[in-house]
Amino acid sequence: MSFKAIIVIAGIGLCLSSAYAQTNSTGLPLIPVGLDAYRMWDKWPQQRIGVRAYMRSTYDRMGGNERADCCHFLYMKEEDYNITLDVAGKGILYFFRTNHWHGSPWHFNVDGKDNIVKEDGTADPEHAKKTIKNSQFIPSAPFPRPLNWTWGDTKGADLIWSPIAFENTLQLAYSRTRYGTGYYIYHLYANEDNLSQPIRSWDINKVPGDDVLQLINKAGTDIAPQNIAKQTGKIKLDTDGLKLIANIKAGPSIVRALKFKLPLDKAIDMDRLRLKITWDGADEASVDVPVCLFYGAGTFYNRDNKEYLVKGFPLNIRFDTIGKVVELGCYYPMPFFKSAKFEIGGIKLPDTGISYEIRYEPLTAAANTSSYFHATYKHIPKPELGKDMRFLDTRGIEGKDKWSGSFAGMSFIFSHNAYLGTLEGDPRFFFDDSQTPQAYGTGTEEWGGGGDYWGGENMTLPFAGHPVGAVEKKAAKNDKDMIESA
Repeated sequence: MSFKAIIVIAGIGLCLSSAYAQTNSTGLPLIPVGLDAYRMWDKWPQQRIGVRAYMRSTYDRMGGNERADCCHFLYMKEEDYNITLDVAGKGILYFFRTNHWHGSPWHFNVDGKDNIVKEDGTADPEHAKKTIKNSQFIPSAPFPRPLNWTWGDTKGADLIWSPIAFENTLQLAYSRTRYGTGYYIYHLYANEDNLSQPIRSWDINKVPGDDVLQLINKAGTDIAPQNIAKQTGKIKLDTDGLKLIANIKAGPSIVRALKFKLPLDKAIDMDRLRLKITWDGADEASVDVPVCLFYGAGTFYNRDNKEYLVKGFPLNIRFDTIGKVVELGCYYPMPFFKSAKFEIGGIKLPDTGISYEIRYEPLTAAANTSSYFHATYKHIPKPELGKDMRFLDTRGIEGKDKWSGSFAGMSFIFSHNAYLGTLEGDPRFFFDDSQTPQAYGTGTEEWGGGGDYWGGENMTLPFAGHPVGAVEKKAAKNDKDMIESA
């Protein structure tokens, strides 16, 4: 099986950067924390000085895949208190995931206070999957959609994105350990000087703000500012080379929307279009990737004729059957300081044209803490058994050896043969020359927000998904339907 992936980072390689005006007494920009991390999504490119991200999971500590990485915990406190995460410091848990209801009732022990969280499949797990169509978290108030989802929507996992803050300690524990696969992503903070709000212990009775829920509910729509500078046009794919879309020359600015419209009847032939973006006249492009993966899917084949293949918060792929186009939208904020060059091509379709729209606005800030947007493509045609597949190593790329920035996302194809068994690898991240991973996950479908291979189904959520791919080879409608991505 070949693997193809795009890694998205907001980073600088010893190069010019830009800060935002919203700062504190230290002169450094504020770090959006808690629900502010959603509210202040336009601040995604800024450097986060004094924060470190970690990902932990129930991976097999022996280094293998014993029982599919399930049932593993750090230590047992009591028969119904099996600790899977134990953290000291000041931080926020941003993501919690388990297979279905497994491990529930869960213990969320925040600063010494034990909070019990369940899912309503817990009481009768043997029959819940067949009998409960719209399972809910218990209590439900602190875990509303679209920040939180249960296995009925995700096709295999319970996902919590409601931020859970802790001032000193955080413990997560399972009451039951059978098949209790778990993922946890949290941030720790060196101090509170640069935070957008103080860290206060999570209150299970507090409901996330309606403004955040309304914002995330806009996933799949154009969420960027409208009345700003804009370039639009249409190009013909009459050559297999790259064509210049736009070469914007302006003072410090930030791209807020990058959109394309492809003809509906030709989109299936255009998923390997190549997108290239070069910031500020650099010698090398910071984005050089296949269009379909950039917008979140491994192909534009829409097996079930859905409106959305990808209905993400920063990205979307929407099929407009009335307008007879496939709409692609990217709303990651992308700063530049002198120029932004956009190119597309690589496929010759003489009778085909595509429309584009680029919107940008002034970056009103000093130049010292913001990041360029990068998307790096890697193709591994023949993975070697027992050998890690390295998707990104920033050392040396774009002519820079030292980098500072944030990992922002990953879009990947894990099979061209409708074989879901490729999903048992553990994703790992090594930052700043660490010899041990700061992020260590279990099976790859968990990394894509699913569980048990998404039950062989497709789904799309604001921050994760399995948009394309048949459950198995014999069920595939054509070769494109055998492409599996997340």
